[in-house]
Amino acid sequence: MNQCPLCLSKNTNFAFNSQNYHGKNFLGKEKFKIYKCQNCLSLFLTNIKTSKQYYDKYYPKSYTINPNIIDKIYSFVNKINYSKYFPNYKKISFLDIGCGNGQLLDSLPSKYEKYGTDIKKQTKKHNIFIGDFNKINIPKKFDCINMSHFLEHTSNPQKILLKAKTLLKNKGKIFITVPNALSLGQKIGKKYYYHLDSPRHFFVPSPKAIKTILQQTKYKKIKIIKRYFDFPLDLFWSVRHSPLKYIIYPLYPIFKILSPETLLIIAQK
Repeated sequence: MNQCPLCLSKNTNFAFNSQNYHGKNFLGKEKFKIYKCQNCLSLFLTNIKTSKQYYDKYYPKSYTINPNIIDKIYSFVNKINYSKYFPNYKKISFLDIGCGNGQLLDSLPSKYEKYGTDIKKQTKKHNIFIGDFNKINIPKKFDCINMSHFLEHTSNPQKILLKAKTLLKNKGKIFITVPNALSLGQKIGKKYYYHLDSPRHFFVPSPKAIKTILQQTKYKKIKIIKRYFDFPLDLFWSVRHSPLKYIIYPLYPIFKILSPETLLIIAQK
């Protein structure tokens, strides 16, 4: 029996086989078994072990691309979102976990003390800690911690969230962005779902699952915000092999509003 990595339920079933897609891009014919939790409705992989070979194979240099105009708009929206939660702060200590090429950190104004972590060094700017987040020593506490499409890349999200909590100051806030397992793109796209990203995404959570795991790790004031246009074309690519695309494409903006493909979760220590 395969256990859900989020709600820990053993009431799970095999859902379908996926392949090595990154977004719309086909990277390999390997097959990966996707299971569905019948309790929280999340999707997850099993039997994927991380190692240097895993990261070298599935996270090549081409995995991170230079930001386009949509990415820059996304960073701008996020910047506004963070700042409104710290309106009276003259300085905000900010840690971006899984910071990649530092795009988000670059977009933040000077009142932010900018720190990041990543498995590989992709930027020389800011204060970046390199290595497995669970293993690296970060001798500082933060007002704000961000995980933008990072948590689903981890095999033990409870452990990640507990460590992040130790790095937050009292009443510090964590911002987590993840794909949504209950989205229209997932329900129709199945193995072509834009945010499935096997085998890099160990799971795709439902809103219930992400709330449960934050409650399990003793976070407070959990707020889930539906995100509709973080990836403007994710639904487009998810349904490309379904005959329903002929209904969805002409009314695309409406379906995007009806179906939040991603979620932003904000919680407090």
